[in-house]
Amino acid sequence: MKKAHGFTLIELMLSLAILAIVAALLIPVSQTLQNKSNLSTATQSIVLALRQAQTFALASQSDSSWGVYLLEEGGSLIIFEGTSYARGTEYEEVTFTDTITVSGVSEIVFQKRTGETANTGDITLTSPSNGTATISVNAKGVVLY
Repeated sequence: MKKAHGFTLIELMLSLAILAIVAALLIPVSQTLQNKSNLSTATQSIVLALRQAQTFALASQSDSSWGVYLLEEGGSLIIFEGTSYARGTEYEEVTFTDTITVSGVSEIVFQKRTGETANTGDITLTSPSNGTATISVNAKGVVLY
């Protein structure tokens, strides 16, 4: 009698069922990790832009104040030169993921030579999985997160 080699249909179906269960368990985990990564990236992008604008103001680049404006639709911000976004000159647009909701202070202007700001407050970022990050800017221009 010859011995058969290979897999039976039951073994193949059992293997596929196990793979489907593992995949179903990993999808939510990977989405959570992606949301955390997006939140961290957005936070870092905003903090970096705030510090860049403050550095330009401290250096009196173009003999002007510098600021950051967070766009309402989310996912991007603008570094600008001037005393306000409405009257300023756009310097650079920074884009981050649009899945993050941004609320709180939308415009922060740093005074030339001192780097201080009158636009104090918090910027709150919220991910789709309800993770949050808060960036605080005080009157001395200190950015905390």
